[in-house]
Amino acid sequence: MANLKANTKVVYGVQHDFYQNRYYGGNTYFHYKTNIALSTYTMVMIEAIGYAYGANQSIRSSWVFYSYSYLASAGTSDVYGGLNAHGVYVSSDNYVVIRASAASYFSGWLFNAYTVCPAGYNADVSFTAVVQTDNAGSYY
Repeated sequence: MANLKANTKVVYGVQHDFYQNRYYGGNTYFHYKTNIALSTYTMVMIEAIGYAYGANQSIRSSWVFYSYSYLASAGTSDVYGGLNAHGVYVSSDNYVVIRASAASYFSGWLFNAYTVCPAGYNADVSFTAVVQTDNAGSYY
């Protein structure tokens, strides 16, 4: 179950709780297609925070990227093991997609976005599509 929160406000390059995800099931992958296209020259950090009940672990994961004329400086980081920032890739229509790997059983997390760098400062970040798959490939 996911809840898109379309009316979040960007204040000084920070968006809190712009998307929520609740999950129950086995190990799986989530692909979140952003509204950030290549060649928009936007530097972004997206973080997920929450709790994975089945894994008994907190969630704090992040994805960073720069939408230069190509996907530049893409990276991921995980502080806890409840959700894994599994990758960043470009969709077939040139939008940036982040991928997460979720632990099994009950989990819930929300997303924050940061565009505080001068390249893309105060950009409005959102997910235009989300899909759950059973593999780590590129879906979009």
